[in-house]
Amino acid sequence: MKKIKFVILALFAVSCSLFQKEQTKVPCLPEHSEQFTIRWGECVIKDNSFVGYEINAYGLLSLYTKNDKYKDGKTEKITTIDADEFCRTLKIANETIVKTQALYSPGETSKFIEYTNPNNDVFILAVWNPQFQTQGSASYRNLYDSLMALVPSAKALKN
Repeated sequence: MKKIKFVILALFAVSCSLFQKEQTKVPCLPEHSEQFTIRWGECVIKDNSFVGYEINAYGLLSLYTKNDKYKDGKTEKITTIDADEFCRTLKIANETIVKTQALYSPGETSKFIEYTNPNNDVFILAVWNPQFQTQGSASYRNLYDSLMALVPSAKALKN
């Protein structure tokens, strides 16, 4: 009887492991980019609070919150982004960063984009006041819009 229980338990464990999907890194990222993230949204600098979204190296899109309660940041999974769509947006991000390497022009409530790849020592934070449409923030505003296009509507998530 013990052998039968053991065999049934072993078969159950093996069958469950077959259905776990292994995460694979998006193909357009360079080697050693497992910790890559892009975050974007709104921030209040004086409160050190950030609310927005995050995409990681596996195309996982999450809601992102960082504030006094979540000092290291908190993420809640929304969906997984198509690899081709991710790569198109990553290309825009890389072009933007090369074009405008530093942007820090905050307002009371600001927009931000944070691009990090710790394995390759890349840390970029762009912050701008959305009340002003300056030439310096134009490429980051376009990137922000491209990133927001990746976020599905609440209606699409229900389907």
